[in-house]
Amino acid sequence: MIKASCDYSVSPTRDMIKERQQFKKLQCLVKYLSILLIIIFSFFGCSNKKQSVEVRLNENLLAKDSFLSVEKDKSLRFAISTMITPDETMSSYKNILDYVSDEIGQGYELVMRDSYGKVNDLIRDGEVDLAFICSGAYADISGFADVELVAAPVIKGEAHYHSYIIVHPDSGIETFDELKNKTFTFVDPLSNSGRYYPLFLLQERNTTPSEFFSNSTYTYSHTSSIEMVASRDVDGAAVDSLVYDYLIGKNPEMEKQLKIINISPTYATPPFVTSGKLNDKTIKLIQEALTNMHQSQKGKEILDELAIDKFADIDDEAYDSIKAMMNQIKEN
Repeated sequence: MIKASCDYSVSPTRDMIKERQQFKKLQCLVKYLSILLIIIFSFFGCSNKKQSVEVRLNENLLAKDSFLSVEKDKSLRFAISTMITPDETMSSYKNILDYVSDEIGQGYELVMRDSYGKVNDLIRDGEVDLAFICSGAYADISGFADVELVAAPVIKGEAHYHSYIIVHPDSGIETFDELKNKTFTFVDPLSNSGRYYPLFLLQERNTTPSEFFSNSTYTYSHTSSIEMVASRDVDGAAVDSLVYDYLIGKNPEMEKQLKIINISPTYATPPFVTSGKLNDKTIKLIQEALTNMHQSQKGKEILDELAIDKFADIDDEAYDSIKAMMNQIKEN
């Protein structure tokens, strides 16, 4: 009968010594990481400091997308900031640009940026010929750049819109004041409806976002802000009424997840603008193409898809109320 040996007093081999050394190193590493994690969790667990963070939901957005292959010296460059979402903006407003391109007989390149400020930079530097920008972005750039208003959309018979402060219906929040110590999302630093109006409300209360909200974010998309409230990822948001109404029109069920608790005064709708380098003749052709768009069957079908009645001429004075609000905020 063979007996099993229980004698473990054999001399360690070179491989065994190496394995033991590696095991000790691993033990030290685990111990070090454990201590580090304890320090990190202790630091954040004990910190009550409110933070404002930036949430980029459009990181996959292409900075530039050329839709028509044309000779460079014969093409116009159109810019659009992400007023709805990258996909929505791309599909919706490309049809308008296609129409204008056909009417004036010039090809174009579409340039997209993920913030209003970046589109303003393109306009200021003369890198684009035509841009569709938000009202707050126009109010910001009109004072120090060579831009010209071309037209603005008329929706439901009005060339104005509102900022909506929205929450989830189950939140129990009924007023803007009840958002104190709650989470909130802005849209863009230059957004009138998505930032300046809520900043104005905070200024009326002698407070700031970092003091009032427990946490605030930027989504750079009205649609993303609306969806974050609907999914209860944040307690509240400030959004463009035009985008809100458009999305609800497309998806009525979404309205069950949203509640409007504050409506701003009226503001002039987001305009099409041209940069200073574009010649007067081309500007006039673009303006005529936009303002007459509703009179053709093809143009009306495109506008109907966007719930726009027509495009109309608009004056700089229409944006005075936004400029005044922005100046008041900057002064305090």
